[in-house]
Amino acid sequence: MYWLAAYISVFVVLQILFGSVDTRLFAFPIGITLGVAWIAILYVMDKEYAHKPWMVSLRSPRTACLLLALTAIFCVLGGSVPQMAGFTTSLPFVALLLALLTNILLVVFNRLHRFSMRRDAAFLAVHAGLCIALFGGMMGAGDTRELCTLVSQKEDVEKAYDRKGHAVPLDYSLRLISFDIEKNKNDGTPVQYEATVLVGDKLRQIAVNSPLAVSLCEDIYLGSYDIRSDGTPTCVLQIVRQPWKYAILAGIVMLLGGVALNLADMTKGGRK
Repeated sequence: MYWLAAYISVFVVLQILFGSVDTRLFAFPIGITLGVAWIAILYVMDKEYAHKPWMVSLRSPRTACLLLALTAIFCVLGGSVPQMAGFTTSLPFVALLLALLTNILLVVFNRLHRFSMRRDAAFLAVHAGLCIALFGGMMGAGDTRELCTLVSQKEDVEKAYDRKGHAVPLDYSLRLISFDIEKNKNDGTPVQYEATVLVGDKLRQIAVNSPLAVSLCEDIYLGSYDIRSDGTPTCVLQIVRQPWKYAILAGIVMLLGGVALNLADMTKGGRK
């Protein structure tokens, strides 16, 4: 697997020279166009060079296991080291996910040549589901936006700000009506925070770990709460726009369905 070490090393050097990937460059329709083009290229490669040694190596279970292990290691490192907060957009990590997606797609294309519904349904559901989830996460990264805004009881807010401080207009107004803190009856420690917010002309409840779905692709999360020096209560709301979240969810559901089919087949085989 020297080729994989060389592949990752190249992207490590590129990361040092140019920094992380700017996901905004791959917003719709650029991201989906590149993704579809990559799938088409892999399909042609599998059709023309399926039996070449290098193609067999690319789609081998050994390569898949190695890529999954490296992905897990990267995730653990990225989640445990604060300095690597932007590791998900780093070139080595993106290259690793692209290699994993390539491996899974080649496996799917190869299996389709000799597809049997009874034999391969569970296998393809697992692999196709993982493909869809990865594709949605990678291609949709450019369309995902995280915004923050400060709301109070004094005025309506009609814009939010991205991570670089750029103002983004909202399709609705926001105003804080009240903020409640639920406390533990035994020791008085806070157990839940909930805000009542006027969203447009409707009163809505937003709690920690219970976001408000404004639309199919947009959710509002409750951030922090504070009281200004003049006694005015305020809270920070985080607005997440993620158009691809249902594609990712569909992939996960398909993957779990494939796992369930595999377990059912194993159970039937054990009974026999």
